[in-house]
Amino acid sequence: MSTSERPTVVIVGAGFAGLNCAKALAGAPVRTLLVDRNNYHLFAPLLYQVATSAVDSSDIAHPVRGVLRRIRNAEVRLGDVQAVDLQRRLLRTDRGTLAYDYLVLAAGSATTYFGNETVAERSFAMKTLQDVLLLRNRILSRFEAADWAADEQTRKELLTFAIVGGGPAGVECAGALAELIGKVLRQDFKELDMRSTEILLLQAGPALLEPFEPPLRAAALRKLERMGVKVLLDARVKEVRDGEIELADGKVLPVGTVIWTAGVEGGLGAEGLTELTAGPRKTIRVDPTLQVAGHPEVFVVGDLAAIPNGERLLPQLAPVAIQSGRHAARNLEALVRGRPLQAFRYRDKGIMATVGRNTAVVQSGPLRLKGRLGWFAWLWLHLVSIVSFRSRLSVLLNWSWSYFLWERPARLLIGAADRRLERLSQVPYLHRALPDLSEMDVIAIWNKLRWEWLRPGEVVVREEEPAASFYVLTSGEVEVTFQAAGGGMQRVARIAPGGFFGEVGCLTGRSEGTIRATMPSELIALDRKGFVDLMSHSPVIRRDVEAQMRRMHELKYSVGAVAAGDVPGGG
Repeated sequence: MSTSERPTVVIVGAGFAGLNCAKALAGAPVRTLLVDRNNYHLFAPLLYQVATSAVDSSDIAHPVRGVLRRIRNAEVRLGDVQAVDLQRRLLRTDRGTLAYDYLVLAAGSATTYFGNETVAERSFAMKTLQDVLLLRNRILSRFEAADWAADEQTRKELLTFAIVGGGPAGVECAGALAELIGKVLRQDFKELDMRSTEILLLQAGPALLEPFEPPLRAAALRKLERMGVKVLLDARVKEVRDGEIELADGKVLPVGTVIWTAGVEGGLGAEGLTELTAGPRKTIRVDPTLQVAGHPEVFVVGDLAAIPNGERLLPQLAPVAIQSGRHAARNLEALVRGRPLQAFRYRDKGIMATVGRNTAVVQSGPLRLKGRLGWFAWLWLHLVSIVSFRSRLSVLLNWSWSYFLWERPARLLIGAADRRLERLSQVPYLHRALPDLSEMDVIAIWNKLRWEWLRPGEVVVREEEPAASFYVLTSGEVEVTFQAAGGGMQRVARIAPGGFFGEVGCLTGRSEGTIRATMPSELIALDRKGFVDLMSHSPVIRRDVEAQMRRMHELKYSVGAVAAGDVPGGG
């Protein structure tokens, strides 16, 4: 069968599920297209080790094209999936549209904050490579700042870390952070009083590592406490504020950095999937064959799938993702060849978590391991699961170096957060908000900014229409025009660099005037939600915007000419 005659299988996501599905389709008579927003496969179980400087990011991220290089029927496309047309069998991405005969949704999971906006805005996640690099910067920069702190209270806030979530990710992060601080940074910062440091591990339930048996949970708890981690059980987070956490029972804890590991949800927010049966936390329910009801050409696997397992659903774990991805490939090949499909049966290989040096807990079938034996089992399994031989060798070298010399070779401050602060301070007008913003606010706002360029005569905002964004002019010039009752131009004003507009249309849904470029111009745009968030965090911006809205309204309905330059912002 020629390549053009083969049915096309599009796989969304290059995680454990998607990558294993593509590999398992190597011998099938299909053309496979693997689509992901990143060009790398991420070995997520070791993300916390990047955050705590134990391994380098390149050791856990592997180019997808390199992994699939020898699979002749597999291709890779870089793109962020925006919509799925199930009727026409089309997948729309930010880079183009792909047609498919069969679709495998393996988009994985994303961090969930259970609707708590304060946590989302003021905590550090550990789900993506960007997350952990930012967290590593945060941890190391806190110690650099504490080395300059003049008083004990400031040092205490800088060096207090709260990890929210007592599952394997939270426990492993707490243990690794305790070792980084107690054994490595203590030697780096010779004059810094490490008694100011504190690591809190907050668990909403009554026990850590709830899927494990009680003796293993107790072993993990004892190890963490010996390492100096303060474990708080039945501690549900109500609100995160600058410098503190409030718990559901009203208790307030002073905390400088919050690390969130408390939950995940389905990671695909594309349009067109509402007709598929939803599972809990933005997952998609599947039949035992991993197909979705009403669309036998669509399979859902990995963390995105709500896979039945008796009366319960299978957990969102890497082994489930790997096995379901391979099983979907087998059923896809069966569909193409006209063979019957098989129900998915998960082979539970157990669960494990490491709790720092020489200690891990392992629960697999009848096997129960803890301490050094469990740690060696954890090391071996994770090492052989890493995709490339080069990365295995590099990770083994870093682990050995750390074990024998108490060294963390990847403790590099890249400065992502500090650079955002520095660059935002140079943005016209928006720098006025900086005194009111926390570091997390700065990061959130910077990530929502975009640059736009205008040609002479190009319209950005139209009168009486909503504005999509709040704009700050950085160069060039735009003019504001109002329409008179008879249809002619009523008032004209100019906005120079440093001026802003779009606030009226963002907040009320009706712009006061039309904004048009008079010469080549550059704008910085902040989307509507980002603008509202900025106003809520910065009283200075809010006062400026409210005053400008009043002025624009008065200007529109006033009598008399408007002098050029009278309006620093508006519309």
